[in-house]
Amino acid sequence: MNHYVLTSSYRGPDYPLDSNARRIALLRGITARSLAAQDGDWTWLAFVAPDDPLREDRLDAFRSAGHTVIPVTSTAEAETAIDWSGPVLTTRIDDDDAFSRDAFARLYAAIGPHAAPTAYIFPVGYHVRDGRAALNRHLRNAWSSLYAPVGFREHIRLHQHQRVPGRYPVVYLDDEPAWLRVSHPDNERPTSQRPRGPITSSVRRLFPVDWDLLARRVAA
Repeated sequence: MNHYVLTSSYRGPDYPLDSNARRIALLRGITARSLAAQDGDWTWLAFVAPDDPLREDRLDAFRSAGHTVIPVTSTAEAETAIDWSGPVLTTRIDDDDAFSRDAFARLYAAIGPHAAPTAYIFPVGYHVRDGRAALNRHLRNAWSSLYAPVGFREHIRLHQHQRVPGRYPVVYLDDEPAWLRVSHPDNERPTSQRPRGPITSSVRRLFPVDWDLLARRVAA
């Protein structure tokens, strides 16, 4: 089974350059560090633009996870980059969020032989903002995966994550935390939700990210 992680990063010329640079820092210190800790042999499909002024810095941040990185510019180009000769698993994550260190191991253990496309979703994770944390349950979240049997050429980013449960049969994997949602000043869609709990040592152990980077972002 070929496994691909799909992440969109560059926001376009209207997104401020300094904000883009801060997103690259989060990509390197949060997303890439969490993916570097994952089990398995997977490939990272990085959605970046040819005219991105920070393109090389951005791709270097993707490569810091230690896996093969293939730059793509669209969902159609991502399809051509995937080896469809066998079953394919695709997983989505944003460029400022993280997976728990055991997420891929749990995902692989849950996948059995399937005759039909199946979406796998971890329903539980943590939301972190302003130095606080909250346990969240979200059934249509942005950390979903799609198993595609031979002959079915669709990947997880063909549909918005909120619509995935309406497009495919869904397996909700377990109730253990598997993802970290990071809110910060450069979020494109700010949320009014404000976590109220502490970031405990157990949360820090679960997510192998640069917690000092998050602390610096809060201080800024």
